[in-house]
Amino acid sequence: MLVPLVIATVLLGCGADPDALVEDYLSGDPDSAGQAERDLLGLGAEAVPPLVVAFRQQENRLLIGKLLTRLGEPAAEALLPLVSEDDYLLATEASELLIELGSDAVPGLIEELTVYPAHAPELAAILGRVGEPTWEPLRSLFNATENQELRGLLVATFFHYGVQPLEPLWDWVDDPELGEAALSVILHWESPVVLARSIPAETTRRLLTFTPLEPLVGEIIALTEQLPLKVVEELEQSPTNGGGLEDGLLRMQLSALREDWYAVATHGSVPFTLLVSLYDAERANPQNSALLKTALLHHGGLYLKLLLDGTVAEPQNVELALLTNEVARTLEQLIAP
Repeated sequence: MLVPLVIATVLLGCGADPDALVEDYLSGDPDSAGQAERDLLGLGAEAVPPLVVAFRQQENRLLIGKLLTRLGEPAAEALLPLVSEDDYLLATEASELLIELGSDAVPGLIEELTVYPAHAPELAAILGRVGEPTWEPLRSLFNATENQELRGLLVATFFHYGVQPLEPLWDWVDDPELGEAALSVILHWESPVVLARSIPAETTRRLLTFTPLEPLVGEIIALTEQLPLKVVEELEQSPTNGGGLEDGLLRMQLSALREDWYAVATHGSVPFTLLVSLYDAERANPQNSALLKTALLHHGGLYLKLLLDGTVAEPQNVELALLTNEVARTLEQLIAP
Protein backbone atom coordinates (compact mmCIF):
# COMPACT_ATOMS: atom_id res chain seq x y z
CA MET A 1 0.00 0.00 0.00
CA LEU A 2 2.85 2.39 0.72
CA VAL A 3 4.24 2.58 -2.86
CA PRO A 4 0.86 3.40 -4.51
CA LEU A 5 0.25 6.03 -1.83
CA VAL A 6 3.60 7.72 -2.55
CA ILE A 7 2.92 7.65 -6.31
CA ALA A 8 -0.52 9.13 -5.79
CA THR A 9 0.92 11.89 -3.63
CA VAL A 10 3.55 12.76 -6.26
CA LEU A 11 0.98 12.78 -9.05
CA LEU A 12 -1.33 14.96 -6.99
CA GLY A 13 1.49 17.48 -6.45
CA CYS A 14 2.44 17.50 -10.12
CA GLY A 15 -1.15 18.09 -11.15
CA ALA A 16 -1.70 20.96 -8.71
CA ASP A 17 -2.85 24.35 -9.98
CA PRO A 18 0.27 26.58 -10.40
CA ASP A 19 -1.65 29.67 -9.25
CA ALA A 20 -2.68 27.89 -6.05
CA LEU A 21 0.87 26.71 -5.50
CA VAL A 22 2.16 30.29 -5.81
CA GLU A 23 -0.38 31.37 -3.19
CA ASP A 24 0.80 28.59 -0.88
CA TYR A 25 4.43 29.51 -1.52
CA LEU A 26 3.71 33.10 -0.46
CA SER A 27 1.50 32.13 2.46
CA GLY A 28 4.21 32.34 5.11
CA ASP A 29 3.30 28.90 6.48
CA PRO A 30 6.60 26.92 6.57
CA ASP A 31 5.05 23.54 5.76
CA SER A 32 2.77 24.57 2.89
CA ALA A 33 5.32 27.06 1.51
CA GLY A 34 8.06 24.43 1.50
CA GLN A 35 5.85 21.87 -0.27
CA ALA A 36 4.67 24.52 -2.76
CA GLU A 37 8.27 25.45 -3.53
CA ARG A 38 9.14 21.84 -4.33
CA ASP A 39 6.02 21.43 -6.46
CA LEU A 40 6.65 24.65 -8.40
CA LEU A 41 10.21 23.60 -9.15
CA GLY A 42 8.86 20.25 -10.26
CA LEU A 43 6.50 21.98 -12.69
CA GLY A 44 9.41 23.84 -14.31
CA ALA A 45 8.38 26.10 -17.20
CA GLU A 46 4.69 25.69 -16.34
CA ALA A 47 5.28 27.48 -13.03
CA VAL A 48 6.90 30.53 -14.61
CA PRO A 49 3.83 32.55 -15.80
CA PRO A 50 2.09 32.77 -12.39
CA LEU A 51 5.42 33.42 -10.68
CA VAL A 52 6.11 36.36 -12.99
CA VAL A 53 2.61 37.73 -12.35
CA ALA A 54 3.32 37.53 -8.62
CA PHE A 55 6.74 39.13 -9.14
CA ARG A 56 5.03 42.31 -10.33
CA GLN A 57 3.89 42.91 -6.75
CA GLN A 58 6.77 44.55 -4.92
CA GLU A 59 6.13 42.75 -1.63
CA ASN A 60 6.53 39.36 -3.37
CA ARG A 61 9.74 40.01 -5.29
CA LEU A 62 12.30 38.71 -2.84
CA LEU A 63 10.63 35.31 -2.42
CA ILE A 64 9.51 34.97 -6.03
CA GLY A 65 12.91 36.08 -7.32
CA LYS A 66 14.66 33.30 -5.41
CA LEU A 67 12.47 30.75 -7.14
CA LEU A 68 12.70 32.27 -10.63
CA THR A 69 16.50 32.17 -10.59
CA ARG A 70 16.25 28.38 -10.21
CA LEU A 71 14.00 27.93 -13.24
CA GLY A 72 16.55 28.79 -15.91
CA GLU A 73 15.83 29.89 -19.47
CA PRO A 74 11.98 29.86 -19.25
CA ALA A 75 12.22 32.32 -16.35
CA ALA A 76 14.68 34.48 -18.28
CA GLU A 77 12.36 34.64 -21.31
CA ALA A 78 9.42 35.67 -19.13
CA LEU A 79 11.42 38.30 -17.21
CA LEU A 80 12.88 39.93 -20.32
CA PRO A 81 9.80 42.05 -21.21
CA LEU A 82 9.83 43.54 -17.70
CA VAL A 83 13.13 45.32 -18.44
CA SER A 84 11.25 47.83 -20.63
CA GLU A 85 8.52 48.51 -18.04
CA ASP A 86 7.88 52.13 -17.03
CA ASP A 87 8.00 51.03 -13.39
CA TYR A 88 11.70 51.72 -12.73
CA LEU A 89 11.93 49.53 -9.64
CA LEU A 90 10.25 46.59 -11.38
CA ALA A 91 12.51 46.95 -14.42
CA THR A 92 15.61 47.20 -12.24
CA GLU A 93 14.79 44.14 -10.14
CA ALA A 94 13.93 42.11 -13.25
CA SER A 95 17.31 43.13 -14.68
CA GLU A 96 19.07 41.94 -11.52
CA LEU A 97 17.37 38.55 -11.81
CA LEU A 98 18.44 38.24 -15.44
CA ILE A 99 22.01 38.90 -14.36
CA GLU A 100 21.69 36.16 -11.72
CA LEU A 101 20.32 33.78 -14.34
CA GLY A 102 23.56 34.34 -16.29
CA SER A 103 24.04 32.18 -19.36
CA ASP A 104 20.36 31.13 -19.31
CA ALA A 105 19.44 34.76 -20.01
CA VAL A 106 21.96 35.37 -22.81
CA PRO A 107 20.07 33.97 -25.87
CA GLY A 108 16.93 36.01 -25.20
CA LEU A 109 18.89 39.16 -24.40
CA ILE A 110 20.96 38.89 -27.59
CA GLU A 111 17.85 38.28 -29.70
CA GLU A 112 16.14 41.33 -28.19
CA LEU A 113 19.23 43.52 -28.56
CA THR A 114 19.56 42.55 -32.23
CA VAL A 115 16.44 44.55 -33.14
CA TYR A 116 17.85 47.54 -31.23
CA PRO A 117 14.81 48.54 -29.15
CA ALA A 118 14.56 51.80 -27.22
CA HIS A 119 15.83 50.08 -24.06
CA ALA A 120 18.89 48.65 -25.83
CA PRO A 121 21.31 50.37 -23.39
CA GLU A 122 19.65 48.54 -20.49
CA LEU A 123 19.92 45.22 -22.32
CA ALA A 124 23.58 45.84 -23.13
CA ALA A 125 24.30 46.73 -19.50
CA ILE A 126 22.71 43.45 -18.34
CA LEU A 127 24.79 41.49 -20.82
CA GLY A 128 27.90 43.35 -19.75
CA ARG A 129 27.31 42.46 -16.11
CA VAL A 130 26.67 38.80 -16.97
CA GLY A 131 30.23 38.78 -18.29
CA GLU A 132 32.12 36.01 -20.07
CA PRO A 133 29.15 34.01 -21.48
CA THR A 134 28.09 37.11 -23.43
CA TRP A 135 31.34 38.09 -25.11
CA GLU A 136 31.31 35.72 -28.06
CA PRO A 137 27.62 36.36 -28.94
CA LEU A 138 28.17 40.11 -28.59
CA ARG A 139 31.24 40.04 -30.83
CA SER A 140 29.28 37.98 -33.37
CA LEU A 141 26.45 40.52 -33.22
CA PHE A 142 28.92 43.37 -33.73
CA ASN A 143 30.33 41.72 -36.86
CA ALA A 144 26.88 40.83 -38.23
CA THR A 145 25.01 44.10 -37.72
CA GLU A 146 25.16 47.11 -40.03
CA ASN A 147 23.54 49.35 -37.40
CA GLN A 148 26.30 51.79 -36.45
CA GLU A 149 24.44 52.91 -33.32
CA LEU A 150 24.23 49.31 -32.12
CA ARG A 151 27.92 48.82 -32.90
CA GLY A 152 28.77 51.90 -30.86
CA LEU A 153 26.67 50.65 -27.97
CA LEU A 154 28.42 47.27 -28.07
CA VAL A 155 31.89 48.82 -28.01
CA ALA A 156 30.83 51.02 -25.09
CA THR A 157 29.64 47.86 -23.31
CA PHE A 158 33.01 46.21 -23.86
CA PHE A 159 34.71 49.35 -22.55
CA HIS A 160 32.73 49.54 -19.33
CA TYR A 161 32.49 45.85 -18.48
CA GLY A 162 35.60 44.33 -20.06
CA VAL A 163 35.82 41.73 -22.78
CA GLN A 164 38.19 38.80 -23.21
CA PRO A 165 39.98 37.90 -25.33
CA LEU A 166 40.93 41.30 -26.71
CA GLU A 167 42.45 40.04 -29.97
CA PRO A 168 39.22 40.24 -32.05
CA LEU A 169 38.99 43.95 -31.25
CA TRP A 170 42.05 44.60 -33.40
CA ASP A 171 39.92 43.77 -36.43
CA TRP A 172 37.84 46.86 -35.64
CA VAL A 173 40.69 49.33 -35.10
CA ASP A 174 40.64 50.55 -38.71
CA ASP A 175 36.86 51.01 -38.75
CA PRO A 176 36.37 54.68 -39.75
CA GLU A 177 33.43 55.08 -37.37
CA LEU A 178 34.51 53.05 -34.34
CA GLY A 179 38.26 52.53 -34.63
CA GLU A 180 39.11 54.87 -31.79
CA ALA A 181 36.40 53.36 -29.60
CA ALA A 182 37.94 49.92 -30.20
CA LEU A 183 41.35 51.34 -29.28
CA SER A 184 39.77 52.71 -26.10
CA VAL A 185 38.69 49.21 -25.10
CA ILE A 186 42.11 47.73 -25.84
CA LEU A 187 43.95 50.47 -23.95
CA HIS A 188 41.56 50.25 -21.00
CA TRP A 189 41.80 46.47 -20.51
CA GLU A 190 45.18 45.40 -21.87
CA SER A 191 48.32 45.35 -19.72
CA PRO A 192 50.48 48.37 -20.70
CA VAL A 193 53.56 46.14 -20.70
CA VAL A 194 51.98 43.73 -23.18
CA LEU A 195 50.50 46.52 -25.28
CA ALA A 196 53.71 48.57 -25.50
CA ARG A 197 55.66 45.61 -26.80
CA SER A 198 53.12 44.39 -29.31
CA ILE A 199 52.05 47.44 -31.32
CA PRO A 200 53.88 49.31 -34.10
CA ALA A 201 54.87 52.95 -33.85
CA GLU A 202 51.97 54.16 -36.02
CA THR A 203 49.38 52.55 -33.75
CA THR A 204 51.23 53.96 -30.75
CA ARG A 205 50.97 57.41 -32.32
CA ARG A 206 47.23 56.97 -32.66
CA LEU A 207 46.90 55.95 -29.02
CA LEU A 208 48.93 58.93 -27.81
CA THR A 209 46.86 61.41 -29.82
CA PHE A 210 43.35 59.92 -30.06
CA THR A 211 40.18 60.93 -28.21
CA PRO A 212 39.02 57.88 -26.23
CA LEU A 213 35.52 57.06 -25.05
CA GLU A 214 36.47 58.39 -21.62
CA PRO A 215 39.63 60.01 -20.22
CA LEU A 216 42.37 57.38 -20.01
CA VAL A 217 45.14 59.51 -18.54
CA GLY A 218 46.56 56.79 -16.30
CA GLU A 219 46.55 54.19 -19.06
CA ILE A 220 48.36 56.52 -21.50
CA ILE A 221 50.99 57.42 -18.92
CA ALA A 222 51.55 53.73 -18.16
CA LEU A 223 51.81 52.92 -21.87
CA THR A 224 54.36 55.65 -22.66
CA GLU A 225 56.53 54.61 -19.72
CA GLN A 226 56.71 51.06 -21.15
CA LEU A 227 57.43 51.95 -24.79
CA PRO A 228 60.57 50.29 -26.20
CA LEU A 229 63.37 52.71 -27.12
CA LYS A 230 63.09 51.72 -30.79
CA VAL A 231 59.43 52.83 -30.91
CA VAL A 232 60.22 56.09 -29.10
CA GLU A 233 63.02 56.87 -31.56
CA GLU A 234 60.76 56.10 -34.52
CA LEU A 235 58.08 58.42 -33.16
CA GLU A 236 60.60 61.19 -32.52
CA GLN A 237 61.88 60.92 -36.09
CA SER A 238 58.40 60.84 -37.64
CA PRO A 239 57.52 63.91 -39.76
CA THR A 240 55.58 66.69 -38.05
CA ASN A 241 52.39 68.27 -39.35
CA GLY A 242 53.49 71.84 -38.74
CA GLY A 243 52.87 72.00 -35.02
CA GLY A 244 49.24 70.90 -35.15
CA LEU A 245 47.13 69.25 -32.49
CA GLU A 246 48.37 65.66 -32.90
CA ASP A 247 51.99 66.68 -33.30
CA GLY A 248 51.88 68.81 -30.16
CA LEU A 249 50.31 66.00 -28.14
CA LEU A 250 52.89 63.49 -29.35
CA ARG A 251 55.89 65.79 -28.76
CA MET A 252 54.53 66.70 -25.32
CA GLN A 253 54.53 63.07 -24.19
CA LEU A 254 57.86 62.17 -25.79
CA SER A 255 59.46 65.20 -24.11
CA ALA A 256 58.24 63.93 -20.75
CA LEU A 257 60.12 60.66 -21.33
CA ARG A 258 63.30 62.73 -21.66
CA GLU A 259 62.25 64.79 -18.63
CA ASP A 260 62.53 67.94 -20.75
CA TRP A 261 59.88 69.90 -18.85
CA TYR A 262 60.34 73.12 -20.83
CA ALA A 263 59.58 71.17 -24.03
CA VAL A 264 56.57 69.53 -22.33
CA ALA A 265 55.16 72.97 -21.50
CA THR A 266 55.85 74.33 -24.98
CA HIS A 267 54.51 71.39 -27.01
CA GLY A 268 51.46 70.91 -24.78
CA SER A 269 50.43 74.55 -24.78
CA VAL A 270 49.23 74.68 -28.40
CA PRO A 271 46.87 71.64 -28.32
CA PHE A 272 45.58 72.57 -24.86
CA THR A 273 44.78 76.14 -25.90
CA LEU A 274 43.16 74.90 -29.11
CA LEU A 275 40.97 72.35 -27.28
CA VAL A 276 39.87 74.98 -24.76
CA SER A 277 38.87 77.40 -27.49
CA LEU A 278 37.06 74.70 -29.50
CA TYR A 279 35.17 73.54 -26.43
CA ASP A 280 34.23 77.10 -25.55
CA ALA A 281 32.92 77.73 -29.08
CA GLU A 282 30.82 74.55 -29.14
CA ARG A 283 29.20 74.70 -25.70
CA ALA A 284 25.78 75.32 -27.26
CA ASN A 285 26.11 72.22 -29.48
CA PRO A 286 25.59 69.19 -27.17
CA GLN A 287 27.00 66.52 -29.50
CA ASN A 288 30.18 68.40 -30.41
CA SER A 289 30.73 69.78 -26.92
CA ALA A 290 30.47 66.29 -25.38
CA LEU A 291 33.25 64.99 -27.63
CA LEU A 292 35.39 68.06 -27.06
CA LYS A 293 34.85 67.82 -23.32
CA THR A 294 36.13 64.24 -23.37
CA ALA A 295 39.14 65.34 -25.45
CA LEU A 296 39.83 68.22 -23.08
CA LEU A 297 39.55 66.05 -19.99
CA HIS A 298 41.82 63.46 -21.56
CA HIS A 299 44.51 65.54 -23.25
CA GLY A 300 44.24 68.42 -20.78
CA GLY A 301 44.47 65.91 -17.96
CA LEU A 302 47.62 64.44 -19.53
CA TYR A 303 49.13 67.91 -19.92
CA LEU A 304 48.38 68.75 -16.31
CA LYS A 305 49.81 65.44 -15.06
CA LEU A 306 53.07 66.00 -16.96
CA LEU A 307 53.31 69.61 -15.77
CA LEU A 308 52.86 68.43 -12.20
CA ASP A 309 55.67 65.93 -12.73
CA GLY A 310 57.79 68.82 -13.97
CA THR A 311 57.08 70.99 -10.94
CA VAL A 312 58.09 68.12 -8.66
CA ALA A 313 61.32 67.58 -10.63
CA GLU A 314 62.09 71.32 -10.81
CA PRO A 315 60.55 72.95 -7.72
CA GLN A 316 62.55 76.14 -8.35
CA ASN A 317 61.00 76.66 -11.80
CA VAL A 318 58.50 79.47 -11.13
CA GLU A 319 57.25 79.69 -14.74
CA LEU A 320 56.43 75.98 -14.78
CA ALA A 321 54.57 76.27 -11.49
CA LEU A 322 52.54 79.24 -12.74
CA LEU A 323 51.63 77.41 -15.96
CA THR A 324 50.62 74.32 -13.98
CA ASN A 325 48.30 76.39 -11.80
CA GLU A 326 46.81 78.12 -14.85
CA VAL A 327 46.06 74.82 -16.62
CA ALA A 328 44.55 73.34 -13.44
CA ARG A 329 42.36 76.44 -12.96
CA THR A 330 41.22 76.42 -16.61
CA LEU A 331 40.23 72.75 -16.50
CA GLU A 332 38.40 73.25 -13.25
CA GLN A 333 36.42 76.22 -14.59
CA LEU A 334 35.53 74.55 -17.89
CA ILE A 335 34.48 71.21 -16.45
CA ALA A 336 32.59 72.57 -13.44
CA PRO A 337 28.79 72.39 -13.88
